[in-house]
Amino acid sequence: MKNIQLTDDFRRRTRHAVFTIFLFVLVYLLLVLLGVGFAVACVYAAIQLVAHFPRAITVMLGIGLAGLGVFILIFLFKFVFSAKKTDRSHLLKISREEEPELFRMIDTIVKGVATNPPKNVYLSSEVNAAVFYDSSFWSMFLPVQKNLQIGLGLINTVSKDELKGILAHEFGHFSQRTMKVGSYVYNVNQIIFNMLYENDSYNSLMQRWSRASGYFTVFVAIGVKIVGGIQWVLGKMYQVVNLGYLGLSREMEFHADAIAATIAGPAPLQNALWRMELSDYAFTSVLRFYEQKIDDNTRSPNIYPEQDFISRFHARADGIPFEEGLPIITAAHRARFNKSRLKLNNQWASHPTTEERVARMDTLNRGDGSYDHAPANATIKRLEQYQEYFTDEIFRNVAYTKAVEHYPLKAFEAEYDSNYQAYTFNPVFRSYYDNKDIEAFDTDAVAAQQQTDTNFFSEEWVDQVYMAVALKNDIEALQQITDQSIKVKTFDYDGIKYKRAAAPVVQQQLRSDLDVINGQIRENDRNIYRHLLFIAAQQGREQEVKEAYNALFAYDSSFDKRLETSRAIWDRLNFIYEATPHKMIQSNFEQLKPLEQAFKAQLKNMMTDPLYETACTAGMRDIMKQYIENSSAYHVIDHYDDAVLKLLIDSLNHYGFLVGRGYFILKQRLLKKQEELLFTGAL
Repeated sequence: MKNIQLTDDFRRRTRHAVFTIFLFVLVYLLLVLLGVGFAVACVYAAIQLVAHFPRAITVMLGIGLAGLGVFILIFLFKFVFSAKKTDRSHLLKISREEEPELFRMIDTIVKGVATNPPKNVYLSSEVNAAVFYDSSFWSMFLPVQKNLQIGLGLINTVSKDELKGILAHEFGHFSQRTMKVGSYVYNVNQIIFNMLYENDSYNSLMQRWSRASGYFTVFVAIGVKIVGGIQWVLGKMYQVVNLGYLGLSREMEFHADAIAATIAGPAPLQNALWRMELSDYAFTSVLRFYEQKIDDNTRSPNIYPEQDFISRFHARADGIPFEEGLPIITAAHRARFNKSRLKLNNQWASHPTTEERVARMDTLNRGDGSYDHAPANATIKRLEQYQEYFTDEIFRNVAYTKAVEHYPLKAFEAEYDSNYQAYTFNPVFRSYYDNKDIEAFDTDAVAAQQQTDTNFFSEEWVDQVYMAVALKNDIEALQQITDQSIKVKTFDYDGIKYKRAAAPVVQQQLRSDLDVINGQIRENDRNIYRHLLFIAAQQGREQEVKEAYNALFAYDSSFDKRLETSRAIWDRLNFIYEATPHKMIQSNFEQLKPLEQAFKAQLKNMMTDPLYETACTAGMRDIMKQYIENSSAYHVIDHYDDAVLKLLIDSLNHYGFLVGRGYFILKQRLLKKQEELLFTGAL
């Protein structure tokens, strides 16, 4: 492998990381010296106490005093004996004999990167790949063998060359000696983290010591205070060291990308990075789908064809092109829906953004950008066997009430498509309405008028809508910068660097820009309405159009009112998640009764309202009916009745969902009329 030149920023961050390590060592040695001195003083004082006052009580106090010093030393050195074992229960180890082609790919990468082969190779269910090892204090000084983990959800959605690039990136982290700095910083962070947060065994030891004798209790209390002081110092060091490590970590990602590009070329890794978000969304969507099927005692026989289906489904819906069956997402596609011009240097991020990684790889020698798009699944000899194994593992601990049935892939595809159609708008609107509401206006005050320009849903108007979304988000982010919820010294907007103090000025300008764009969008919405009325008048459907608009506007204006009672109940239910005295629990539930009566009345009306008929499932109706009829207490003697309390919480969740769904249904009905009137003969 040719040597990858380190950037100036990489070298600077490496020096900074080394400095933070050195600073930590100095601070830690000072704490150790103080701890040893304190322990010696405690033991000496204990000996003198017993020698001068040889009584049973002084012996016990002496033991307690000496124990205090010993416990402080134990705290300062306990990390040495702590090993960070990686949980491998969710992994499946594979061998070269089982998967020869995959191991040949790994051999090629290892040789190209000039690093050591992995000790073990594991498969997992997820959309990821990682190199890991068991870390401890001693791994800073002793050689550690690394393991490779590859997710089937990743393999399922990338090509062979893309998989090669991803694995080359993982091995790239360990290919050059400078990467050892990252390992040291990581282990220093682990040491501090251990002393700050991994104290269960230590606390248990202290408690047992305290219970051994009442004489020891006071010394344990003193020890807790001293340990708290040490942790305060270490907490400050944790911020310093971790901040230095995170900056280096981002540069390490860029460096590993550069190494991967020499092995597989930049294009495969870039395309895989762009697709990763869609792949992960598809994987998660399958799991969410089957969460809704638990009551039906239904599960998937193999979630990976379903992941592939969802990935392709959404790619087609978004107009994304395919190469040998794989969606090819580009920066231009991402930019269509993300028009933010605000760029923050997130100093607490361990990884750069996908946009930053792709942009950095654009500076490398790309060649012609072509590569083999053959699916990576073909690399795995026992693919279906592994997929079914991990599918079984995912569903193993689900509490089904009856014998489980497998859901056929065709049925899954049909139901997913049906659900998607029920929750989306017709593609003829080109996402114009997906992330915007129609601002209410007086439908009687806007007259019918034929419009000469009927490109209401052109790419330019869709861009305007998403620009408004981006401006709103940027304004909120700038407000967080102003009140220092987001801690940055500088930020970039539209390619210009600003200091934090300039955030309110930029924010005000964006508000003006947003007002202009929102005004243009409002006028476009009214022009749509004018043209609709003009066409509807020719068919005698003017009143029908007005009613559809007015129904949506009326529901929108009453939206918050519909949720007032349920929100009030949620606010007053906070006590169930806290330690609350019995009498107060009873009092709180008594105070909830008037609100519950009003809420139950709202539920009854909702269950008979035709608007919610298709959205309110049989399961929802059953739960809400049980809640309305329930008269049992939520709290009995010294515990909550979980089943009764669950009825209330589920009913609140269902009600909130249905209120939101009601707005969507009315909006969908209105757009259906727009579709009928505006696109008749054009579909």
